[in-house]
Amino acid sequence: MLEMDSKHEVTVVNIPHSLETGQLQGKWDNGNKIAIFPGPGNFSSSDSSKLNMEFNIWEVQFDVEQYRGLARRVISESHDIFLEVQEIDNMDNAAKKRSLLKYSKLYRAILRASFVHSEIKDPRIEFRIGNDKKLEELYSVVELVWQLCEIVFIDSPQSYPISELLEWIVWHFPQADQLHKEMILEGKVFRDHRNYWPTVYGYIVSGRMNSAAELLITTVHDLNDRSDPFVKMSELLRKMPQPNPSPEYILKWRHWQQECRNRLTNDFQHHEQLHKLCRILCGEEKILQQLSTEGIIQTWYHLLVVHLLYRNPTTKVYDLHYNIDLSLELFYGSKPRLGKLDEIISAVLQLDTVRVIKEASFGFGDWWFAVHLTDLLYHCGQLKLYKLDYGSDLREYLLLEYGSALMSANLWQIGSDYLGRCQTYGRYYLERYVPRIPVDSEKKMRKVLHICEKYGLSAESLDICREKSMTSIRGEKLGSALSWALYVKDVTLINHVIDCYMSAYIKDGNAERLAIMDDIGTAITLTGQLAFLGKFREFHRLCSIGNLVEAASVLVLLMVDGLASKKYWWMLLLDSIPLFETDEILFDSDQTYELLRCLTEIELSLWGPIHNGKNDGNGTLHQARKNSEVLDDALNTIRIALARNLARAHINEEQS
Repeated sequence: MLEMDSKHEVTVVNIPHSLETGQLQGKWDNGNKIAIFPGPGNFSSSDSSKLNMEFNIWEVQFDVEQYRGLARRVISESHDIFLEVQEIDNMDNAAKKRSLLKYSKLYRAILRASFVHSEIKDPRIEFRIGNDKKLEELYSVVELVWQLCEIVFIDSPQSYPISELLEWIVWHFPQADQLHKEMILEGKVFRDHRNYWPTVYGYIVSGRMNSAAELLITTVHDLNDRSDPFVKMSELLRKMPQPNPSPEYILKWRHWQQECRNRLTNDFQHHEQLHKLCRILCGEEKILQQLSTEGIIQTWYHLLVVHLLYRNPTTKVYDLHYNIDLSLELFYGSKPRLGKLDEIISAVLQLDTVRVIKEASFGFGDWWFAVHLTDLLYHCGQLKLYKLDYGSDLREYLLLEYGSALMSANLWQIGSDYLGRCQTYGRYYLERYVPRIPVDSEKKMRKVLHICEKYGLSAESLDICREKSMTSIRGEKLGSALSWALYVKDVTLINHVIDCYMSAYIKDGNAERLAIMDDIGTAITLTGQLAFLGKFREFHRLCSIGNLVEAASVLVLLMVDGLASKKYWWMLLLDSIPLFETDEILFDSDQTYELLRCLTEIELSLWGPIHNGKNDGNGTLHQARKNSEVLDDALNTIRIALARNLARAHINEEQS
């Protein structure tokens, strides 16, 4: 098993010139990095060499190597299970317990998949925990502790846990299977083989009676010979009652134990190995201690389970801790040498959940185990009453630490879900982390916005979209700018983008860029400016397909009904000159008078403030005013076209 040491190496980095200045400063950078640099010192004016000193900026980033490769796969898969666990609060107690047990096994399945197949191991990934050990070995230890926690805290708190403990031992101490496999590969399964009796003893101390019985009779020539001691031992092993919570089990087990003691002195007295085997079945402590010395029993908690199996298999979960001291003494002697893993397992057996979490957080060097186990125990109701002396409860503290670590490792999609499940400080953390997420593509931007929408970060979403929209405007990508403005429904930003559209149209006369309005949908009602741009797009589309009657109606709607801003009237009238000079009269006299009135207001708004030496603040019109000759010609052309249309309209009305 992996031994865990509590000593951790600390890397010390000296920042040049920090001693000269006497200060060290830092500033948050993108991607959760910190820029470190020497701060200003108390230099005298005579010390010119220090005043002219050049300083470097040092970039400090959190160690994220542990969140790559195999670890990243474990983090991603366990994240999905974590989200499902959060949905079980509304279940009844029975259904909740079944669900929690299911999710616990799913967590363990993820851990087992990380180390059970050697071909998927990545030798480049190592995890510092005492000495450098492979990450797969760490996950094996984590799974060992997790399974024990599942047995003690979740699965069987009210029943006999011996069956589950045996399953735990079989999975994590497969030495007997390995020895048996070696014998089979050598093609020599006989009693004198070096692996034969260690394999039999290994099966016995794992509670695998049928496997041991099968191995014993493989070398028996006559299975019907009831006097053969191997046949007798095989029958005795098969008689052992299987642990179950029924009252009859205790009587059957006591009867079987008595039979083992009787046969110890009668049937197996003259056969050394079978006699030793029967002593194990009787639960003799000396023989268990001997097996520990021989390596058949590999750890003190392995010995504890064997001792329970053959001495008191009806021990309840809350009585397991009474066997710890005896098991330690039998395995280690009078001076136990406990490592970090031993401390964690001891805490589990003592039902000290808080100590388990604390020891595991320190011993495993990572928050993964502590966070997910604490979350399960919290939903079991075992940690709801435990509060920290500072901040909130233990579960939230661990979620904040784990979520922060993931955010710093650029796993912000996963980390945000852990932070978002913190009732007290989760939103506060998200508000600080989300703006620092490095966004270098539109796809990533939309993922960040989804997080903002999911957790109600409206202010952060607005800031992100504003920044993206302004960046698109500077890059002359007006369609993208309008899309981001519409995403957050920022009226001021939408109007600004529309002004940019109209400025671009005034500059080059290209109405095709307005095609984006065809897909706006119901969002067109957000602002009057947006409705105007939609009608302006419709006006140009009708003109392009030759539907001039409808185009004229749209123009009247824009000008007379006030849908268009005054600063765009002159441009609308200029674009409408072809409508005034068609063979068909599209505007009656009243409509033409209204258009002439609009033209007069345009002239007054253009020239009045200038003649008075005042600036009306209208940037678009003043920009047009700078080229006065062109504007004068345009207004004169519009007036002439309107006058002609008015004359034709009067004549047509008199004739009709």
